[in-house]
Amino acid sequence: WDPTLNAPYGDYTTNGTWGNYDPSKNSWTGFTGYAGRFYNDSTISNTTQTWFRNHIHTVINRVNTFTGVAYKDDPTIMTWELANEPQDPPLSWITDTSAYIKSLAPKQLVTAGFEGKTGEWWFKRVHAPDSIDYACGHLWVQNWGYYDPLDSSDKSLEIAQNYADGFLKNLSQWAIDLRKPVVLEEFGMARDNWLNVEKGAPKNAYLYDATATTTHKDQYFQKVISDVVNYFKEGRGWQGAGPWAYGGIWRPTDKRNSFNELWAGDPPHEAPGWYDLYDTDNAMKIVSQQAANVTQFINSQGANDCHKTSAIQSAAVSTSGASSHLRY
Repeated sequence: WDPTLNAPYGDYTTNGTWGNYDPSKNSWTGFTGYAGRFYNDSTISNTTQTWFRNHIHTVINRVNTFTGVAYKDDPTIMTWELANEPQDPPLSWITDTSAYIKSLAPKQLVTAGFEGKTGEWWFKRVHAPDSIDYACGHLWVQNWGYYDPLDSSDKSLEIAQNYADGFLKNLSQWAIDLRKPVVLEEFGMARDNWLNVEKGAPKNAYLYDATATTTHKDQYFQKVISDVVNYFKEGRGWQGAGPWAYGGIWRPTDKRNSFNELWAGDPPHEAPGWYDLYDTDNAMKIVSQQAANVTQFINSQGANDCHKTSAIQSAAVSTSGASSHLRY
């Protein structure tokens, strides 16, 4: 995978027409600030928020071509998010936008799409509005500097697991304080990419060969999913986890699609196969086993007693999916 041949994140998000942001010369942090102008730059936000509201209205009211059901009435749509991983958004924007979505789709849930990496103050205030039904978190240890997929040591995995421990514990307590459920919408880990380097792949390239093993990933998935399930059983906030991202039978290939992209679970601005879960991966068995574990627990509790195990029983939800997201 050659980053120079794929649309860089700046061009991908701005469609190459919005401003003069040069991703080759500016940091990711600079980019997120630039992209966030649509909700926090008063010189353009009146216009951009009008466009944003129009977009929301169009999507929520769209009628499915095949089923004839409007999206706002579709029972297969559980939740609407304000945005994917908004960075330091105005709190008034959170309140106003979530209320607007609720007014259009009162039968469905609304959450913020927030990562939860910026601490208790932000987490609680972003998820406090009544129009936000439940809290959410995204957990990305490599992207945030707590895991190196080129390091085969047990210490590398231990650092990632310890960070995940603290992350899950914090969001559990903060959600309980808010009296709202919390869902781990995204988490993942790369394959054992030190093996790809040993085979000759350069360290500075995203060459995530699908034949690499998943020893670290399997241990990490087992821990994160088990921890979330245990929190759920104990009524401590967490209600579900969505591993990123299902790749199925797909494998990285040089054959591009009609949009000139090499795409599967990973979005087109990221390396193909970076976080994919393939159909033959052991991680899929871990996910399946934990789903069966939860189902057995719920059945053992009974429909009414199960909710009593949660400290936030008035709004309990359970999910295990994730949508197409950026992860920084």
